[in-house]
Amino acid sequence: MTSSRGIGEPGTGRARRTSDSASGSGRTAHELCPEEEGTMPDSEREAELLDAERRLQAAQRAGDVAALDGLLDERLIAFGPDGNRFTKQDDLAAHRDRTSVVDELVEEELDLIVEGATGVTFFLGRVTGTFGGAPVTARLRYTRTWTYGEHGWRIVAAHISPA
Repeated sequence: MTSSRGIGEPGTGRARRTSDSASGSGRTAHELCPEEEGTMPDSEREAELLDAERRLQAAQRAGDVAALDGLLDERLIAFGPDGNRFTKQDDLAAHRDRTSVVDELVEEELDLIVEGATGVTFFLGRVTGTFGGAPVTARLRYTRTWTYGEHGWRIVAAHISPA
């Protein structure tokens, strides 16, 4: 269901494109009504998820291990572009030890979906840095699955692939 306009069907309120590759503009959002009385409308959760994604990107660029620790769930399972599996502790250690250093992270496109307490972000962008001690410059696609709980949005699963 991916289209140049974003994920999902127009008017469903289940997807939000926050930038486009050409200009960084093109914001679209769909209004939602709460599906159950007493729950947060998905549009509010979408805004909070977008904020969490932005904080994640800032933490990656800064190598901020404390901020990353707050955004990654203890159960995190992620797969890098090389197919290797890693955990929250692996990721934190790589940032702490500076074997993972993000020098540049340029977002070209970001889509997101929220359904209740689950969210998914789809990032496309250019990354320059050092990973596993080797210099890397790549255009990558990150798919992150987030859960919403008492500590806000946290990533439980991620997949990174070349774009």
